[in-house]
Amino acid sequence: MRYLVTGSSGFLGRHLARRLVFAGHDVGMYDLVEGDDVLDYTRLLRRIEDLQPDVILHLAADAVVWNAAAHAIKAYTLAAVGTANVLEAARVTGVEQVVLASSHHAYAEP
Repeated sequence: MRYLVTGSSGFLGRHLARRLVFAGHDVGMYDLVEGDDVLDYTRLLRRIEDLQPDVILHLAADAVVWNAAAHAIKAYTLAAVGTANVLEAARVTGVEQVVLASSHHAYAEP
């Protein structure tokens, strides 16, 4: 299978991408560290069109909880708009499976 992992430089994304590659899957990385921003819909759409993944594993987020608390609007924008961009790009390109994953920080105190 072919996967696109957003947030692929983060803790979860990095380990997940490695496991998928080790299992013999084709894995595309998409991460801010590499200049790829889920807030940039045009770039995201182009990447999905190029890779044609079977599944998008969406893990992009501000992983540092105290950063998110100090910059709530920025964190909200990344989470809400970034996820909306991933879902819309998946819809437009025909990707039928999008998996949203998060750490416990999304629903629990640090």
